[in-house]
Formats: sequence, structure tokens, C-alpha cells
Amino acid sequence: MIFGIHSVIGALDADAPFVGVRAILRRGGSIDLVPGRSTVRGGDELLAYFNLALPALRERVRDRFLSGKLPVEDVVTLYDSCGLTVYGRRAGGYLYLTAVTPPVPEGQEWSGEGEVPPVGARVEVISAQAAGTVLAHFANHGFLGLAVDLGDDTPTHILREAKEDGHPPVTIAFGREIRVP
Repeated sequence: MIFGIHSVIGALDADAPFVGVRAILRRGGSIDLVPGRSTVRGGDELLAYFNLALPALRERVRDRFLSGKLPVEDVVTLYDSCGLTVYGRRAGGYLYLTAVTPPVPEGQEWSGEGEVPPVGARVEVISAQAAGTVLAHFANHGFLGLAVDLGDDTPTHILREAKEDGHPPVTIAFGREIRVP
């Protein structure tokens, strides 16, 4: 059985990675993930990115639910930034979630030396003075950027800003800010 939003999953390329989840939507807008009710296709990096985004997603779902902006049966975009898009669809007491990494448009400039590190590669983020794993690529004003999980080495200011802004605690970096070990 495939979990997630079938209309979103069906529009993906056959080998495109996604995370699909059926969660219980509680009164008050909280969500509980149900063990065994998820589908992961593709790399572990997308699942890691989804898990990092989960606290922010929980807040967004609760806020939308309480403000009446989480309609029944409509597919809504709950998160769309830095190489991660999460869609949600409410049905009965469930919330179906599907996370994807949208393709990066052609023609984005890589400002770094050499090849673009692929998703899953270990890189050093110079400004953070830490190494991490590339979770996704994204486009920003014509440039190619990387969403990088620094894990336990994530600087405190990035954790604080992520919490304040409702984003996952990932580091965003562009080519000149990256060193490949």
C-alpha cells in the first residue's frame, strides 16, 4: 500500500523520490504519525529532510486547522522552500502528507569550484565551520543552492532562526560557501 496524496505521487516521474504519510489529525490541529503508515521512495536524505521539517509542519498544520485554512479533501501546500515541498490533504480524521524535492530548473549557475555535490554528499559549509550532508538542491535568483544538514554541529543561531521562522534546521549554502572534502 502506498501512503500519501495519490494525485501528487501520480504526477511525479516514476523514479522521483517522495515521502508519503498518513497521520491522525486530532482536535486542536495536532498530528500524530502512525507507525507503519508511511511510504518512502528514494534516498534517505529526503526522509531526513522531512523529519527535520516535522516540528515546523506540525505548527503550520495546527495554525491552518485553527484558522479554518485546512479544508477537507483539498490538496494544500504546507511547506515549500529550499528544495523541499510538503503537500497536505485532510480526509476525515486523517491528514495525508507527501514530501517531494521539486526538480531544479535548467540553467541555474553554480558558483563553486568543480561539480555540484550530489544529494547525499558530505560537504563542508565554510560559514558554519562544520561538515554535513546535502539533503536537496534548490534554485534562488538564478543560482543553485544546497540544503545541508549539519546534524549535531548545527550552529545555535541557525537552530534559533529556524525555530523563529518555522523552517527546518538546515543550513542553506551556495557554491562559494562549500568545500568538498
